[in-house]
Amino acid sequence: MAEAQAHPAVALILEAEAEPALGYAHARITEPLAVATQLDPERLPEPWVLRLALRLAEGLLQAGTLDRAGTWLTVAGERLDAGRPTDRVAHATLTARLRLRHDRHADLAPTLATARAALAQAAPEDREALETRVRLVEAEAAWAQARFRPILDLLAGRLHQAGAFRRVDDLWRAQRLLGLARHARLDFAGAAEQFAAEVALCEHHEAPIDQAEALLYLGRCRLGAHDGAGAMAAFERARALAPEGSAPFDQVVGAVALARLAQGDEDGALAEAQAGAIAAARADDHRRYVEWIGVTTHLHRILGRHEAIYRQLLAIYGTLKRSLGDDAAAPILPLIDRLRADLGNEGFEALSQKLLSEQTRH
Repeated sequence: MAEAQAHPAVALILEAEAEPALGYAHARITEPLAVATQLDPERLPEPWVLRLALRLAEGLLQAGTLDRAGTWLTVAGERLDAGRPTDRVAHATLTARLRLRHDRHADLAPTLATARAALAQAAPEDREALETRVRLVEAEAAWAQARFRPILDLLAGRLHQAGAFRRVDDLWRAQRLLGLARHARLDFAGAAEQFAAEVALCEHHEAPIDQAEALLYLGRCRLGAHDGAGAMAAFERARALAPEGSAPFDQVVGAVALARLAQGDEDGALAEAQAGAIAAARADDHRRYVEWIGVTTHLHRILGRHEAIYRQLLAIYGTLKRSLGDDAAAPILPLIDRLRADLGNEGFEALSQKLLSEQTRH
């Protein structure tokens, strides 16, 4: 055992096991674990390979790297014969989560049966925490099937049960699922309470991107409860935390735009959408940039500002075509076609002639 503890990979495994990685923060554990796989792996005892494989699979699964997660689950599965019940529960629940991500719902039942069989063999002091891990997968399956009441039945009572949550990761997932389920059932006050707790958890464990997402959900709950000022406060806190160019940043900007539109602030909504486009352009993310141009086009159409957006679309089309080629500019053409549909052929041609004559004069 002393020799194993001296192995440099073991320190990385122990560090990753102790890291309370939440959502996006799982990226903090995958890099050191990937390094651990390269540190003289043939000298690493089998039990440590199992621990390495399970934790790395979990991080990769949360990060959405499903093929690599599956590879490491296979590595772990090959070493489970002599493994502890806790390892078998971990492997079965991670396998079930991977199958959920692949929409293989029919394969869940035998995997969860394997998890519960291992759970029955666990030491009494471990059973509550392992029961939570199984219930979390069952709740995620219910969410995927748009069944919200089972999520409350599976998880709500466990939040105040001693020993049910040994891992911060599991508590984060439970809070997120309960908040989503309550929001879907239009229980905005209950959902807001759940997401506020998630915000505090993420802040305590220094997970700013996950905190931004929780604030985004909190803002949506407040909107549902007709608390526009509270919603905007949550959205603005989220925007300050989410890195520009990240998925949560885009979601927050979109939520703020919708909130401003709901409050009758059309120009404010348009300014938010334009800010999203600018952020995408700065990140050289062509796909996101075009998506935001689509949002700004839609808002201009709602406001009846067809001439203003037509000018912008023509300029954007020309810029993309010159700098990136025809394929990059092609998504702008359907947006122009929507203007034609709004104005009718005659009105659209008249507007086109107007803009063409202006260009000719200049």
